[in-house]
Amino acid sequence: MLAEVKTRIGEELETLSHELTLRMSARLSQSLEVSESELAESVERIYQKRIRFLGQLLAGMTHIDPRTLWTDRVGYGSLVRIRDLDTGVEETVTLLTGHLVDPEEGQLSMSSPLGEALLGRSSGEIVTVPAPGGERRYQIVDFVPLTQRVGQRTAEMELLAGEEDAELSAGSRT
Repeated sequence: MLAEVKTRIGEELETLSHELTLRMSARLSQSLEVSESELAESVERIYQKRIRFLGQLLAGMTHIDPRTLWTDRVGYGSLVRIRDLDTGVEETVTLLTGHLVDPEEGQLSMSSPLGEALLGRSSGEIVTVPAPGGERRYQIVDFVPLTQRVGQRTAEMELLAGEEDAELSAGSRT
């Protein structure tokens, strides 16, 4: 499964890089209104963010146990929505290897106490994590395994790309 996931990530990286290059070239060669240019740049930033994320995934795959690429449980690269059972606050995190983690992007190290507690678990399960003020309890609300997160454009990318294409088409007709 590891080889298949790497291949899908590589293919998506190639496609996104090509699309980003085309979009940037088109934007630079056109005279766009400020709003059109801002929308195009916003789409480009989303492409760049996805490309960075896919690069992180590939780099991390050299440091993981391939058996953590589950399709039915939380594992490497999973997007996990958890609820703090003490506060009721929900957050969404992505499990990655420690040296690649960017907390500002909602990423969590698999080797952190919470990351370790989430590994191998399923939706609905409750995990307990040691914390300085006492134990914290979290419920796994739901998750999307890595195998379902790669090889496809994100909904955000689809939406923004569609808006940009519609706006640019409308602008070229005037």
